Amino acid sequence: MKQDGYAPRAQLCDVSFLSGQYRLGSVSLVRDLGGAYNLNLLLQTERGKYVLRVYRPWVTQLRLSQLHQVKRLLAHAGFPVPLPLPAISGETILRYQDHLLELEPFIAHDGAADTWERNAIAFSLLGKLHAFLGTEATNIHLIDPVVSNYGTPEMLLAWTRQAAEESSQSPQQVKTQQTRQALSLYTEAMQMLITLQEQWDKTQEHLPRQLTHGDYGGGNLLFLHEQPVAMLDFDFMRMRERVFELAYTLYWWLSKQGQGHIAAVSCWHRVKELLASYNEATFMPLTTQEIRALPLEMARVPLYWIAETHLFSNPTNEVIKHVEKMTNAHWILEHASQLTDLFV
Repeated sequence: MKQDGYAPRAQLCDVSFLSGQYRLGSVSLVRDLGGAYNLNLLLQTERGKYVLRVYRPWVTQLRLSQLHQVKRLLAHAGFPVPLPLPAISGETILRYQDHLLELEPFIAHDGAADTWERNAIAFSLLGKLHAFLGTEATNIHLIDPVVSNYGTPEMLLAWTRQAAEESSQSPQQVKTQQTRQALSLYTEAMQMLITLQEQWDKTQEHLPRQLTHGDYGGGNLLFLHEQPVAMLDFDFMRMRERVFELAYTLYWWLSKQGQGHIAAVSCWHRVKELLASYNEATFMPLTTQEIRALPLEMARVPLYWIAETHLFSNPTNEVIKHVEKMTNAHWILEHASQLTDLFV
């Protein structure tokens, strides 16, 4: 599957189509709420505010139905998960041209998981979420997403090699500075992934695997009056080692603290507080092996973006956009021992 920047994002569907399917009445406002893969639109209608999600063509009816099943399970257990609304037909999934779409109620909120205090609450909720999914959702055999944010070191290494081979295919005499930079980045990424693969071979059997949210925290956990009111975006839900979910959430939160530069972060010691919040909320606390694996799992987060460029028609143009992510991965690996000491 080759994509040019995964573009275009799903396009706005006919508002009259929506009004007819859901009896929304007139729609006075349509605003793009963002999203890297899918299109999320805020609709102001006669009946109130709603959020329309238009999925990419590769999302199948079966995969989306399975996600709805998990979300209903979570909502009924008391997790703050908004459920898709049924159309007049009773269906919660509609098709418009080659896209699937769903409609959810808009959840009022005054922020996201964007402070240390809110992240402590978020990690406590994550501990409960993992405990629930690990015991109550074991009979749901979820199809893996076509596009995700996860790969084992072996997978990422294979993808990175493929991207490097494609970038090197231009004749030697026409290789540009951009191509040389891309090949240098791929070489560095492969070296790091080989190191991660060696460690993965030693540790993977000690890392519990289960169903995980896939893109937890940040703007996907909304707060109102310092309480979580909406857990969103289950697109990347799949079976993984659960510690990767913590590593992924921590990476993006700390990256934000350093304005994209992991090396600039001065509050690594506070990670231990978030891990304690997670452990205190669950009867399945993190093991010592999982905590020790955290830095290695975190290093895979930015390296995924390098490996993912193999999906693009011109990987050279894409990989050079991720120089800072390479720097972050290198810094984490270089300081893995010190970070482990802070976390344990």
